[in-house]
Amino acid sequence: MMATWRELFLVHTTITRWVHEYAPKLKDKITKHLKKNTDSYRLDETYIKIKGTWQYLYRAVDLEGQTLDWLKRESR
Repeated sequence: MMATWRELFLVHTTITRWVHEYAPKLKDKITKHLKKNTDSYRLDETYIKIKGTWQYLYRAVDLEGQTLDWLKRESR
């Protein structure tokens, strides 16, 4: 089956060969720019006042100090 796109005729096996050829090269270039993922994190709990009401703020922080996720609740 041939696909046409702007006067370019491709067979599906051509695309498959491109993926097999260039995917490992792209992976090598991209992985050094991606953030390293670690399973280690710390949970930070604090009690803050928002619009006159006290609420709990929980933050998950990774080893580099970046906030992974947060949660605000009125009760503990």
